[in-house]
Amino acid sequence: MTIPQFDVLFVGAGVASMATAIRLLQFTNKPLSIAIVEKDLSLRYGGLAYAAKGNSWTHIFNIQAGRMSIFREDVEDFLIWTNKEADRSHWPQKWKNMIFHVSGPAPRRIYADYIKDRFQHALSESISGCSVSMYSAEVTKIERKEEHFEVELNSSQLDGNTPNKVFTKRAIVGTGNLLSHFPFTKEIEGHPRFIRRQYMPEGFDAIKQIPQNAEVAIIGSSLSAYDSIISLREDLGHKGKITLFSRTGLTPLKYPENHLHQVIDVRKPPFIDEPYQGREQLVKDIIKEWQYLNNTIRQQAPNIQVSIIPERITKAWEAYFAELVNKVPAKDTEYLLNKYNSVIATMRVAAMPLATNFVEPLEKHNIELIEAEILTTKPKGNENIEITYLNKSLNKQQTVCFGAVISNLNREINYQHIEQPLWRNLIDVQGYATPHKQTNRGIEVSEFGEFINNDNQITKDLYAVGIPREGDEIARNGRQGAFAYNVATIKNHSISVAIKVLADINKLDLELDYSLSQEQLLLLEQAVGVRVHWLSSRKREEKRNVLPTALETVEFLAEALKEDSLPLNDARNLALTLVEKLALQKMTDVSVTPKQLRENLGLNKRRTRKKAS
Repeated sequence: MTIPQFDVLFVGAGVASMATAIRLLQFTNKPLSIAIVEKDLSLRYGGLAYAAKGNSWTHIFNIQAGRMSIFREDVEDFLIWTNKEADRSHWPQKWKNMIFHVSGPAPRRIYADYIKDRFQHALSESISGCSVSMYSAEVTKIERKEEHFEVELNSSQLDGNTPNKVFTKRAIVGTGNLLSHFPFTKEIEGHPRFIRRQYMPEGFDAIKQIPQNAEVAIIGSSLSAYDSIISLREDLGHKGKITLFSRTGLTPLKYPENHLHQVIDVRKPPFIDEPYQGREQLVKDIIKEWQYLNNTIRQQAPNIQVSIIPERITKAWEAYFAELVNKVPAKDTEYLLNKYNSVIATMRVAAMPLATNFVEPLEKHNIELIEAEILTTKPKGNENIEITYLNKSLNKQQTVCFGAVISNLNREINYQHIEQPLWRNLIDVQGYATPHKQTNRGIEVSEFGEFINNDNQITKDLYAVGIPREGDEIARNGRQGAFAYNVATIKNHSISVAIKVLADINKLDLELDYSLSQEQLLLLEQAVGVRVHWLSSRKREEKRNVLPTALETVEFLAEALKEDSLPLNDARNLALTLVEKLALQKMTDVSVTPKQLRENLGLNKRRTRKKAS
């Protein structure tokens, strides 16, 4: 049997992988053969967070519908799809007649359909000769063999159309959420009333089996915990008491009605430039600066509602957070992130009012929040689980029996502990990947998402998108909480990896530095503006219309570079490299909102000129 060969192979078919596949098809000017391998068909296009079979119609996005476009430079795309293109024939009445707007809610389970539509459109509008093959299997091994990688697929999951081995020139790994294990849940693993990964079909089905009057414990008090409560109360009519166990005692903040995202500027925290004096002093300094900014914003920006000031501050701190993380010793960074991650996550993103209205006030909905450290869990037959915990407010150890336990602490962050065969192969056997040293979250990658190997060198032609890059997003870009791996970050991953892959194919060095004259800089800006227009275009016809101008502006730049005594071909390659590098920087600028980004890229003006003509 002939072994299939591809230009690019994706491991996983969740949002991170599919967004990057969309960008590859959108950006390429050469035919590409692409393989996409996903072991669980229910996760295709949506991944764990957005899978239709693991989300009820009452589960909504954590952020506003107007921020869910997969195209960062086209902020309204998701709203356009929901209001004008989506097939609503199977939607429940509540959503079927809804007009979605920027600040409003939307059900999470429709996101996979949106991504699927945009992927199919990208394929249909891509350059002639592009092809995509999708396989249902688990990738267990990636090994370089001369000019390509040999990729092994789990034979136990193969169907008649899936080989047990394929070759690919490049691989992009987007494995998403991987299961963790905690010492305090060891004794109840496998218990029918211990529910993990609630967004998987089996987890969602297990929640449906909980008796209506059973007392339920939920480990964690984040937005995922709210989803569990909404599933129980609204979908299943559960009446029993619900206990939320939280290390911090915090619940999500709430967005105000008609909330619009914006980026504010704050002063650089003074402690960043001061000598590091240990983690206890750092926490004190952070709290002091937080209080200062909180008071300052309340006084000087009364238009910013109190409930979202934490989000504004944590977003503004991204500009400084990376510098802080990299000056703190790695062991302290890991300790502080583990201890305060829940606090950071709560501060960084609020909840939509529709979600909180199902849950708050807690007392009204027969919900108790306990700030606690769980010590042990034990099975009590097949229908009950006993939890022993330290109640922090009472400073007292307590034991309670529950009819079901739902855990929201399910994502393994330390890639030394991940049991998935592929990661053990990539890290332990091949040495292609290295757990992130500064944070112990995810793996080491370059600024373009390339794997960094055990020798601190780039593993050529291997890239990561999504959750495996969590530690790098924290240390490189100052991302905090879920913003280290959520859709907002995935949008940038999809752009940078797609552009880098195509640059590698075309032998362009995006790390190149070159000094330009003022005239050359002006020509570069002009060429980049047209290039961004071409990259952002999603239809063949529009790309064809823009292409002559794109080629012309690059040629003008090449002619100017040739004056530096460069041969014309070298000048053209340099021009293409500089244009691609700056276009990438502009399209992934996280210091502005997507609306501001579009304005900065000049895309609104082009749309206006087109209408006027």
